[in-house]
Amino acid sequence: MMGITQQCTALLVREPERLAACFAAGADYIFQPDKQFGEWDSGDRTFQCGRRVDALKLWLAWKVHGDAGFGARIDHAVAMADFARLLIGASEDGFATIADTGFTNVVFAWVPPELRPLDLGSLSEADRSRLHRLAPRVKARMQSEGTALLGYQPVHGLNTFRLLVMNPTVGTRDVEAVLDLLARYGAEEWPGTA
Repeated sequence: MMGITQQCTALLVREPERLAACFAAGADYIFQPDKQFGEWDSGDRTFQCGRRVDALKLWLAWKVHGDAGFGARIDHAVAMADFARLLIGASEDGFATIADTGFTNVVFAWVPPELRPLDLGSLSEADRSRLHRLAPRVKARMQSEGTALLGYQPVHGLNTFRLLVMNPTVGTRDVEAVLDLLARYGAEEWPGTA
């Protein structure tokens, strides 16, 4: 959410003694056992042996944005996800929340009129199967037409859309546009999922 490269992340583990067994390449031209302070060399305990100065990227970004800037970025992402949840809730059952994440992930499905309101427990196997096949069709169409890229994933045995808001330039119009596209493509693709 900070817009920082993955290389700036930290992997925290309970049993650091296991890292060498996972990542060690045993490159004796790099890791001589007799070198002074060899125990501080983390090269054989990471998946990124040749480390760059990635911490500098984080430091520079923090200097530019500061605590308040990063806080505002996260607050904005949460606000946009909350806005999406608000629209989904007000959609008169056209969309259904499948998992309530309460953060920046919004997991939901478009629901065809004959299945509204959506009750996953009472769906027939045929309808569940058709609805499961719908999300990949909608995503493929978005990609082929170049209108949006929205992922899907199975949740509770159903392919659901996953709107993940992280981009600080996403606004309410963007969220509305994506949901409008999903509703249109869902309605157009639904009959073909039989």
